[in-house]
Amino acid sequence: MTDSPTDRLWCPEGWRRDIFEHDGRTHVFYEAEHEKHPPSRPAVLLLHELPGIDRHLERLANTLSADFRVFVPSILGRDGDPGFIGSAREVCVRREVHMFGSGAASRSTGWLKAFAAQHLAPQGRYGVIGMCFSGGYALALAVDEAVAAAVVAQHAAPLFPVGGLGLSQDDRDALEEHPDLRVRAYRFGCDAMAPASKAAAAKKLLKDRIVVTTLAKPRWRSHSTLTGPDASDRAIAEVREFLAERLGDGPA
Repeated sequence: MTDSPTDRLWCPEGWRRDIFEHDGRTHVFYEAEHEKHPPSRPAVLLLHELPGIDRHLERLANTLSADFRVFVPSILGRDGDPGFIGSAREVCVRREVHMFGSGAASRSTGWLKAFAAQHLAPQGRYGVIGMCFSGGYALALAVDEAVAAAVVAQHAAPLFPVGGLGLSQDDRDALEEHPDLRVRAYRFGCDAMAPASKAAAAKKLLKDRIVVTTLAKPRWRSHSTLTGPDASDRAIAEVREFLAERLGDGPA
């Protein structure tokens, strides 16, 4: 049995931990390094990859927090010490298996959109980063006209169809009508978990508003482009520059 969100008391030093109530459910979120920087910085919503929020994600959040106000919602797993088995079980309990095996949008995007509308949009233009299973989440949240920059790293889910983006038709329509949105996508070449077909599908949808970068693969099993031992310094630097360019020095 998984812990309830209110039992997850992990919180890195200097971070802020809080809860968000939506549709009868309690969700945990964090603000990275909030004590060290002024709240006037532009906001970025950082969505973790599988299995959950770990030390690698914490490191990326702290890096980004030097320039941005970084919010990290807890979507899956035991925060700080996630495991693939526990996270997979949580997917099943939430009846979100379709996020891996169909092109349907995840139920989690509902509360994430509500969270962003309450905590990020009031500050002005903001950015969103999705990785691996949350790549489609980033695109779904980018329907908000306040989102000026989205980053999709190693987009993996849904697994089938391989070119599926995990978006509803309403989300697709909204993205096509969002002229101010700019997107950056990153993946390692020959990464079967993040196939080129997803990047191609995103390119077909967003056209010249997305730039797709395929990086040389350090190892045969490399997958995460922004976190972990194989993280690309080039990709991280470009993401920071891209977000700063699109979001400016403070709220619009």
